[in-house]
Amino acid sequence: MYNALDVATYVIKYAHTSGCEESMSNLKLQKILYYIQAAFLVEKNRQCFKEAIIAWEFGPVIPEVYQKYKIYGRKGIPEQENRKILQLDSKKMRIIKKEDTEISRIDKRLIEKVVDAYAKITDPFVLVKKTHKEGPWKNTKKNSEIKSLLIKEYYLKNPQEIYA
Repeated sequence: MYNALDVATYVIKYAHTSGCEESMSNLKLQKILYYIQAAFLVEKNRQCFKEAIIAWEFGPVIPEVYQKYKIYGRKGIPEQENRKILQLDSKKMRIIKKEDTEISRIDKRLIEKVVDAYAKITDPFVLVKKTHKEGPWKNTKKNSEIKSLLIKEYYLKNPQEIYA
């Protein structure tokens, strides 16, 4: 399982390489992360990231990711650096910076599949409306966690909803 910030960083980087960086706002990123979680739950029978998804007014949100990117408002998020951790190299007695998490190539393919499905959508409110029509958000009290089991059960029955 990955950290949602690492997955978000990869989504943003991938959006930049595939030419849809202008439309990768925080709002759109939140919905894409939600559908990435759904894809992992259905196709891999596991979560992609451990952070909770909360039913906010404008749809599913990962608060940690929202907080990091809220400074960009409605604008496209610029390409991001991978998160680094500090680690002690005890042999040389120095602190080194190291990539926190590397997403496997197989997992990147599934993430890319979801990003590609929504790449052409420039108005994030299209995704807000889409998530509002679907069971997991509709059946969760506002500002409460959308449980992974609820996401999995809904999208197992409606897999076409994951990819637009």
